Amino acid sequence: MLIALSWTIGTGHKSDAAFEDAADMVVMRTIGHQVLLASGDSVSRVMPVQKTGEHEYLLRFENPFGFSPDSLVKVVTARIATSTLPKNYVVEVLECGRTDVAYGFTFNREQQPIACLGRVQPVRCYEIRILFQQETSGGYYITAGALTLMLLTGIGLWYFRRTIPQQQPVNTAPVEAGVFRLGQYTFHPALQLLELQQHKVQLTAKECNLLNIFARHINEIVDRDRLQKEVWEDEGVITGRSLDMFVSKLRKRLQDDPAIRLVNIHGRGYKLEISA
Repeated sequence: MLIALSWTIGTGHKSDAAFEDAADMVVMRTIGHQVLLASGDSVSRVMPVQKTGEHEYLLRFENPFGFSPDSLVKVVTARIATSTLPKNYVVEVLECGRTDVAYGFTFNREQQPIACLGRVQPVRCYEIRILFQQETSGGYYITAGALTLMLLTGIGLWYFRRTIPQQQPVNTAPVEAGVFRLGQYTFHPALQLLELQQHKVQLTAKECNLLNIFARHINEIVDRDRLQKEVWEDEGVITGRSLDMFVSKLRKRLQDDPAIRLVNIHGRGYKLEISA
């Protein structure tokens, strides 16, 4: 009897945790949806939300967009305020394929958001990362004052990096909005075009869609299921062989740069590796 009771309680805890995780994902997707609506985009998709850490989420978007910091702060704070997520957090807006923070703010339950408002951000490919401060029965790991200090330190580092010329790694640098530098290649997703010096290759729609996903996740493993869903989801029937065939085609497209490798990660997916 005790064993059965213990098993039931344990299963209940797992069920509760799974429910909370699912609810948190819904909150994240809602935030992404409302951010796009605030930018005037009611058509583009919010891509699958990634939980990149125990208390960290990454929101990605189908198309580039611009945003007003005022609207972003309002959307995020209002949605999280009505959720069960921790109420101390940091929001960072990153340009796709880069680690620089294009915009960010912190929020804690005791103060108003610490943010720079008013400057409308240009249309770019953005990702939004939200990091929550873990709560414990004894209080917070980081105080509100420490969060403020972290923000000021981050602003100082950002200014320092802006004032000293930086050489961008060739493997992760967008040339401009929606255009990517992949090793020696230049990739234009909107034109379905791949360039190497004066040589231009016109890609098919599926080749372009696949390469666009890899270009936003250089040196990262991209799951097969995700690739199949995002590229073939409108066709109804999806086969692994189709994916492998188009990846093979992309390898041939990129074979003139020895620094680029499109690697099969057994049992998981593929990774576009580009050495500096």
